[in-house]
Amino acid sequence: MHQVQHRARETTQRCLFSLGILSCLLWGGCNRAYYRQAADEEAYDLLAEKTYDPRWALQDYGIEVSPESRMFDPFDPDHPPIPPDDPESHHLMHRVDGKSGYPGWAMNGSTEHVQNPDWMRTLPLDEDNQLRLSGTEAFQLALLHDTGYQRELETLYLSALDVSAERFRFDTQFFGGYGSEYRSQGPATSGSGSSNTLDLSTRNMTMRRTFTTGAEMVVGLANSLVWQFSGPDNYSSSTLLDFSLVQPLLRQAGRERIMETLTLSERTLLANVRQMERYRRGYYLELMTGFGEQPGPTRRGGFFGSSGLGGFTGVGSGGFGGVGGSSFGGSFGSVAPENASGYIGLLQSQLNLRNGDASLAALRSSLSQLEAFRDAGRIDFFQVEQLRQRLYSTVSSLLTLRRSYQDRLDRFKSDLGIPPQIDLVIEDNTLDQFNLIDPQLIPLQNSVLQLQNQVGAIIISVLPTAEDNQAPQVQWNPALKTALTQLSILAKRLDQLRQQTAQVNIPQAANDIQTLRVHLPDRHQAGKELTNLFQQRAAAGDDSANLVDLSLFDTSGLDNLPVLLAETLSGIKTRITNTKAANQLVQDIDQLLQRGDQLQPGDLQTVLETRIFSVFPDLLNELSADLLELSLVQAEARAESISLVPVDMEAEGALEIAREYRRDWMNARASLVDAWRLVEFNADSLESNLDVVFSGGIGNVSDHPFNLDASNGNLRAALRWDAPITRLQERNTYRQSLIEYQQSRRRYYRFEDAIASGLRAALRQVQLNQVNFELRRTALRVAIKQVQSARLKLQEPPRQNALGQAGTFGPTTAQNLISSLDSLRDAQDDILSVWVNYEVQRAMLDLNLGTMELDDEGAWVDPGPIGLKYGYPTNPLPADEGAPPPNPAAQPGQENLPAADPAINNPQGP
Repeated sequence: MHQVQHRARETTQRCLFSLGILSCLLWGGCNRAYYRQAADEEAYDLLAEKTYDPRWALQDYGIEVSPESRMFDPFDPDHPPIPPDDPESHHLMHRVDGKSGYPGWAMNGSTEHVQNPDWMRTLPLDEDNQLRLSGTEAFQLALLHDTGYQRELETLYLSALDVSAERFRFDTQFFGGYGSEYRSQGPATSGSGSSNTLDLSTRNMTMRRTFTTGAEMVVGLANSLVWQFSGPDNYSSSTLLDFSLVQPLLRQAGRERIMETLTLSERTLLANVRQMERYRRGYYLELMTGFGEQPGPTRRGGFFGSSGLGGFTGVGSGGFGGVGGSSFGGSFGSVAPENASGYIGLLQSQLNLRNGDASLAALRSSLSQLEAFRDAGRIDFFQVEQLRQRLYSTVSSLLTLRRSYQDRLDRFKSDLGIPPQIDLVIEDNTLDQFNLIDPQLIPLQNSVLQLQNQVGAIIISVLPTAEDNQAPQVQWNPALKTALTQLSILAKRLDQLRQQTAQVNIPQAANDIQTLRVHLPDRHQAGKELTNLFQQRAAAGDDSANLVDLSLFDTSGLDNLPVLLAETLSGIKTRITNTKAANQLVQDIDQLLQRGDQLQPGDLQTVLETRIFSVFPDLLNELSADLLELSLVQAEARAESISLVPVDMEAEGALEIAREYRRDWMNARASLVDAWRLVEFNADSLESNLDVVFSGGIGNVSDHPFNLDASNGNLRAALRWDAPITRLQERNTYRQSLIEYQQSRRRYYRFEDAIASGLRAALRQVQLNQVNFELRRTALRVAIKQVQSARLKLQEPPRQNALGQAGTFGPTTAQNLISSLDSLRDAQDDILSVWVNYEVQRAMLDLNLGTMELDDEGAWVDPGPIGLKYGYPTNPLPADEGAPPPNPAAQPGQENLPAADPAINNPQGP
């Protein structure tokens, strides 16, 4: 007996030692960080399984936030400090209703920051503390700081966690622990003397396994070691190993029922990976153009505070969390808005403002010229004030546009995820070709206008006023000498402006004319294609094609345009570089400064009027007119050089390409099958309960805890059947699933109709933009001619009337000038708007065909011309030839290998 007790004590000591080591390992290794990292590892592995196809490769996926991001949390993710709290609410954390709260809230410290306190240091601010961004830089900044994009990444991650939870349901699951209990009883409590007992026992130590057939097996181990330290001072042990296996044969049996939630979670994760790839493409377009946003991943689980599909019902928009429903959403290829927003919209607004500045400069120059004509009696007061009123109206309009631009800039900062107080400057060369009025000319025009105002003010200041009906006489005095000195400086400034124009702006205009020559073949080809297109449409009976004058696409007249523009530019250059009059003006002023005090008042006045006061304003007016003429030459050359990137595709072919390539269409087909599968899933509940049950156990003999013997065991088998007497709820659920499947069918073909309609509308809009662009180009050409005609009117030498006096301008001179400048500005804005809309529509067409590709930075890879005859996109193969191979990781836990089929590894598709 003593030996038995000794062996029992040794066994107990070994068990206690083993349990102690196991407890230390568990307590030391299974901390918060361990579980977080384990979840990350499993989620990323699951996502890697679903990205086997290059069409949804989802490269470099992760939810970790960069330390440079505003979203980055620099603290321990598992033990974050207390964020800023409301003081009154914070008090309730520590004491509520007179009761003390948890004392350990402050153990991790506190922080005053919600955002990353150091993120501003990573912004590439310039020396003026401005953030200057190109389109690519803005997109990269959004990926770094935008909370919406991060939320979609995290939703996809949570969808992977749902799969891990569903796979875990079919894993072998272990549960259990160990406990010790010491009991001491006095004599009166037991009636048989005092008792001191130590009990070491297992706690719910079981192994569970659910099989795909619906069978559930539970294996349990119960062990108890008891020492009695009083009375007989004995030791006893008890061990029981038992099992239970329940296999349903009808209800709750079969893979169509048991594996449904696992299958649905796996299919949902695959759909979410695809949708994330589509979301990324739409995200780029939305940020760049303000159009094209796509829905992101949708998590079907996550309710009841856990991952997995534990609340799955199989009906009703999917039951809890929407896990059983099917939805088809996204952009179907609709027409892009006329006015883009996003980054391109900001660039467009900048150009509109520049066009407004150019128009304002032209108005100011014209007003200065008309004021001079009014003083000379050649134009009436009303026309001058009419132009002045238009000038003030334009200034007001530009101020409003600038305020609107700043508001849009602040909204764009919000899209990037940065605060509005950052001084953001948008600068990109994407729309530089639409700087039809060279931005370098506007400062020149403003400088000439400033000279005109300064010269006019100086001349007026030195002219004498009439007194006592006597003709005013100019007297030499210090004020006149000072005025002439200032005019000499301004005359030299005029010479500098002429040199700058000759050295910089005229060569730039010559380059623009040469660029036009280079692009003439493209213009001719585009004109032929548009002519053929509308001839074919007219032959097919399209009435709208007959509305278009095909001469609009005739580019034969462009061959002579470079020559005509070069001749005009040559005339401007000749006048600009002819410095004879300007040099003579400087000499006359210098000579007058040297000997003006020697001239009689009459002679002095004659010299001033004939050689300075009349010459200087004329030179300024001529330079102003030449600058305007130069800007119009550049505008026409640049406008005629622009060509649209071709898009030539039939709606039927576009639909078939989209059917093959669109990821959301793939998901829509899968979602329809999900709804179809639920019919079988819910039909299972209508059946009887018929279960086969096997159970048994084996215990130990004597006091040895592991001396298990069959003689101390049992085995049981049973067949249990319950009739389907009460199935009202199940009946209703089944009927609902039938109806919901029919609804899913209808939603699916409406989804297809929406895609077809959207693509047809988009292609019609593309063709309309091709026509509208030529119409706007023609309107711009006409507007340029109108401005040239109106300004030439002002340059005509005055004709004498019957009395020998200089003739006056017509009563509509000012109005014609105002109208022509307004038309020019509107034409510039219109042609830009059509081009931007066309480019946005072209990018959206690439997205909605499903062929859009991103580079390593996540930006759109512009494919250039779109159409089968251009080789993009490639012709899709039939579904049975071009379908990707099945995922090799069909079973949980199996490693997925990339597809070896070269057709699948082609990002362009089969």
